[in-house]
Amino acid sequence: MPVQAAGTLPRLPLTTDCSGFVTLCYRAAGTPDPNASNYNGQGFTGTLLKFGAKVSHPRPADVVVFGGGTGHHAALVVEGGADPLIVSHGSEAGPIVLRVSAERRYQPPGVTYLRFPVS
Repeated sequence: MPVQAAGTLPRLPLTTDCSGFVTLCYRAAGTPDPNASNYNGQGFTGTLLKFGAKVSHPRPADVVVFGGGTGHHAALVVEGGADPLIVSHGSEAGPIVLRVSAERRYQPPGVTYLRFPVS
């Protein structure tokens, strides 16, 4: 999904998957594309894993990827801590706010936290 200019959002209702939602949040914030593709619409959980720096103590604006390999699901961290609060999108009910521990119940094993440049 090619993303519009920084600070703008597509018309609602928004139809996108989890990695598209994360990418859209970064674009709306005016930060570099976490997929390293200049917001041309290319990217998925695997490119987030490829270009993000792995961190062990997530903070707001970090990304969490669930599952091994190229990942299964991505969400945005909005509050750090032992059980970070995240915004998850990619289902008909999304976006939703929940804890990583709650999302893990629905995702394959494996949790990776990623940090991207925000300036």
